[in-house]
Amino acid sequence: MKKWNKTAFLVVAASLLATPVVWASPASYAYAIDKGEAEVIPLPADLVQVLKDLKEDYVPALGNLHTDSFVKEGSEYRLILSDKKSKITAGISLSLAVDENGNILSLSLSDPDRDETKHFDKEVPYQKAVSFIREQVGENIVVSSAGMLSTQRGSGTKNLMVVPFYQTQNDVPVRKKMGEVMVDADGQIVKFTQKKQKLPLITEIADPKKAVAANQAQQSWGEALSMKLVFDPDSGKLAYVPENEPIIDGITGQAVPDIEVDDTEEVKLKGTATKEAFKDRKNMEKMLGEGFQLPVSKLTYDFVTENDKKSNVDVYKWKAVVNESAKITLDRKSRTPIEVSVDGQAESELAAVLTANEGKKLAQDFVEKYLLAKEQSFELKTTSLADKLPDWVDQTPGRLRYSHRYEFYPLTDGVPGKKPLYTIEVDAKKGKVVLARVSESYSPPSNPSKQGLIGEKKAKEAFLKNANLRLYYWYPRAGNQTADNPQLVYMARESSLSRAIDAETGEVVDNWLEWRE
Repeated sequence: MKKWNKTAFLVVAASLLATPVVWASPASYAYAIDKGEAEVIPLPADLVQVLKDLKEDYVPALGNLHTDSFVKEGSEYRLILSDKKSKITAGISLSLAVDENGNILSLSLSDPDRDETKHFDKEVPYQKAVSFIREQVGENIVVSSAGMLSTQRGSGTKNLMVVPFYQTQNDVPVRKKMGEVMVDADGQIVKFTQKKQKLPLITEIADPKKAVAANQAQQSWGEALSMKLVFDPDSGKLAYVPENEPIIDGITGQAVPDIEVDDTEEVKLKGTATKEAFKDRKNMEKMLGEGFQLPVSKLTYDFVTENDKKSNVDVYKWKAVVNESAKITLDRKSRTPIEVSVDGQAESELAAVLTANEGKKLAQDFVEKYLLAKEQSFELKTTSLADKLPDWVDQTPGRLRYSHRYEFYPLTDGVPGKKPLYTIEVDAKKGKVVLARVSESYSPPSNPSKQGLIGEKKAKEAFLKNANLRLYYWYPRAGNQTADNPQLVYMARESSLSRAIDAETGEVVDNWLEWRE
């Protein structure tokens, strides 16, 4: 895009009404919410063209928005547009950051009426995302080969397709995310961020020319892969999905040892939870004191969404100046929890870290007391750091944060659901639960038949026929630490992992990869 002409401005009086046909008007006038008269906000002409292109190709909602604010910060232009007519109305809004050359740096579209249940056509929104990335970032990057689905309730991103992209070194993608695009079911760009990452020096990384052949890596990957029978609530069928995602050392061709290890078991919980714990502020603070050991009286309370009449969630925060703060997100209609989290430095910590079994008891007790209202069986997946960690991990006391994650998958006749109903994280040094997340519940079949299923062996064979690996520079993580230099590895492309095998027919079917922040 050519350099902007800073002297060119398009100014339209705020009193003019926008029409769907003449797009330039709503994107270039200002509606002064707190003033009786219209306030004129001048926009560079090339910026108006950026907005016009956005509206026509990627963000149709722009056609009904007006400019609320426009400022220049350093070499960036920042705009906020909306369809609001007063301070108390919650409507569509768009935040946009653009550099001096007209390149979009970030975009965030908020629509409280967006349909979060609308069915996705995976291919069309994905291609729209790729087109937008190529247009804004360029060609010298690698875009994820498939979109991922955001499923977290109350986050504002539920039911959005997420497409990340990466910089390259030696023509190999570096798995340190440069940015991502989020697209709704209609193919409209909802969020976009980009920021160049510091790349490793050539002298500090392995030469991809010395990597083992792809077919050798493919064989090692297949040997390390395991499949799992689950109930898929999206299709209503039994399916085999990957139970792990092997990573193959690009130089040796062998599977990279796991930094985190998983353990699964069947558990039966006897829930005694009621809605009382989340009924009102008093009960929530009681729960935070008992369940999270927080000194609530020292914290500052804030009902974040109190004036947001269109929100489908209620968000509450208890803020601390120095130590731990808390956040509770509830479904507004049912008053049931979506997420409870505690963040920050604890006033005191344990002398020795909790073991995975000790943390498991805390997690189970929390679910039974605050989340589960009945007796129910689960497959419990425990994820913890491995006993033997790589040399780059600094295990000096106080440097490495240990935590355990517990995922509770509903069981029906021994078959787990594809997604966990509850996810609990326990900080092993604080000695308590620090995160509780509740997914949407679903109704599994009352008696899923395992007769006539193809079995794990055939499912794996079918899956491997469609698996495709590529080289990456990958930064391994251990707790709160990340390796300084990346490792050259073979990993499965996203498009390979976004598949499952129908447990009855053996056919390859779509399987959304879940996006996590």
